[in-house]
Amino acid sequence: MKRFIRFVIIAAIALSALGTSAGGAIYLLGWDKIYHCRDKLERLVGSDKPIAIAKRFWVATLNGRKETAYWYMQPMEGLVPEMAGAHRDDEVILGDVVQQDGYQMIDTTLILNRENGQRYIRLKTVMVPNENGDWMVDFWSSQQTTFDVVIEDSAQRLGILLSSASSEFPHLLNVGGEAPEESKAAAEKQIDEALKSAKERIMSAYAKHLHQSKPSEQSQNNSTENEGDKLNN
Repeated sequence: MKRFIRFVIIAAIALSALGTSAGGAIYLLGWDKIYHCRDKLERLVGSDKPIAIAKRFWVATLNGRKETAYWYMQPMEGLVPEMAGAHRDDEVILGDVVQQDGYQMIDTTLILNRENGQRYIRLKTVMVPNENGDWMVDFWSSQQTTFDVVIEDSAQRLGILLSSASSEFPHLLNVGGEAPEESKAAAEKQIDEALKSAKERIMSAYAKHLHQSKPSEQSQNNSTENEGDKLNN
């Protein structure tokens, strides 16, 4: 029934807009207004299930329609539902849903189209009920789950690789054929050292990223001078 109502309203909007001018609705309204009308319609007659809310939130956020994304986001001061390089061809795939402490966690894959190719980001969309019982996206918490998912994926891959390698190299984590407890302690030490080294490389790469993304002092001075010139003129 909702789909039928949706179709009727969309058809009415399209026909009335087309009837206003030979130029057509797209020329008169522009894609942004058409998307906004569609978004309002989805909000009115769309499903209120958590996974449907999450879908609409991510589509709006990925496409740069912040006003729409705000409708479905749990309010948080200073938090803006946006991506660094929003693109209309970006996609979201939602998977399994897990309930936890009154919240819902939805497996989420973001497919981002960037100049250097596609990127895939996996995370959990955290859904929380507001004071009216309506489901909202906790965007802040959802972002933080990216780290957990990366660690989980990395641990699984590491386990598979070590299992495969140790089947070929019996002494990979067992130096000298010690007793089982000694062998376990030696393996734990070796893994701790490898994880410490991995952490250092990750933090080094992250520090480099922060340095590159931070505007230089010279560019900030130039920007300030330009703003001053505009004010003086």
